[in-house]
Amino acid sequence: MKKMILTSLALSTLVFAKPTANEVADQLKQVANKLLTRKVLFVNYGPGKFDWIAVLHNGKFVAKLNGLNPDGTFNYTILGDPEKYGLRVNVTPDGVTIENMAQQSVQFDAKERTVADTAIRAITQNSISLATNVTGTFTGTRQLDSAPISYALQTFGKTANSYLRATQTQACPDGGSISINVSSQTSGSVSFNSCIVQGSTINGRVIVYNATQTSADVGLQHLSVENSRYKVYLDGREKISMQSRTSFSADVTIPTGYALDKLNNYKEEYKNYHYFVDIQGNRITLRVNGELKNNCLTEWLRISTITPISVDKYKTCPTAGIVRATSSSVDIKARFNSDGSIDVIDNKTGTQTKHYESCLEVGRDPICQN
Repeated sequence: MKKMILTSLALSTLVFAKPTANEVADQLKQVANKLLTRKVLFVNYGPGKFDWIAVLHNGKFVAKLNGLNPDGTFNYTILGDPEKYGLRVNVTPDGVTIENMAQQSVQFDAKERTVADTAIRAITQNSISLATNVTGTFTGTRQLDSAPISYALQTFGKTANSYLRATQTQACPDGGSISINVSSQTSGSVSFNSCIVQGSTINGRVIVYNATQTSADVGLQHLSVENSRYKVYLDGREKISMQSRTSFSADVTIPTGYALDKLNNYKEEYKNYHYFVDIQGNRITLRVNGELKNNCLTEWLRISTITPISVDKYKTCPTAGIVRATSSSVDIKARFNSDGSIDVIDNKTGTQTKHYESCLEVGRDPICQN
């Protein structure tokens, strides 16, 4: 009998009173909007010994761990779909966030929408295009053969091997010319003079500080690319590392520049803008930090990457990443979800103010239409 009592006391340290599903939901609402960072099926949400929940990868099933049953198995309170209790669980590569849907504001004023749309558009439509079509050097559906950095380096490499310490001018494929100045086999400059490649006109200068078969360090001076759809103008510097035709990274700093979408009369300006892009096979990872504004904003908007943005090279919308956008009156973050949707969260209140099913929903802001 004494042995049985001691065994029961030992088990009592492991088994706790089983709360109801509603009680568990109330506990989770206390940590709404908090990032839970353990990248495992079990996520710790509080200080208690058994303050753990089991979450499926899609966030559609939640169970709360209560302790151990007498037979040694885990004891759970099953919530099932958390949305039944007013909760949304988001699983990302960096952890799990729990949202109290009852706190979400239905208000999404014009200023906040302008900031959110600008930030999302900067990532999904412009920065990725800058990283691939303008400064890119890899193959795939996103690449233009007229990408000036790629074209400049290819032309410089061919000339440097043949004309050491020489200057050569040659015709571009569809009109205009390009001048190559070779200081050494790894340094020099390339100047574009209304150089037309596949319908795009390139002007400006690329200074080659150092170039090898797998890396390059180049400066951009008044570099512009223009065709019937867009115009891009950049001053800055880019460092490139390329392991193969499908494995590539670029670190780009743009003190000044702009991108103009001619079809929609949408102009985006850049100041102290920095982005890092890494391409591994079909996966593009992007980090963006700096200031930008467009014809919808009267002030500069600060963009910063909280977690890297991830997008498939053959798709449009990112499937991971968080960016923050701040102005004098607005502070929001945009979270890109695995299904291609986007949540906009007000950082001042911690509430979600907008949900886009796709980045394609983010178009020209209505307050900019005249």
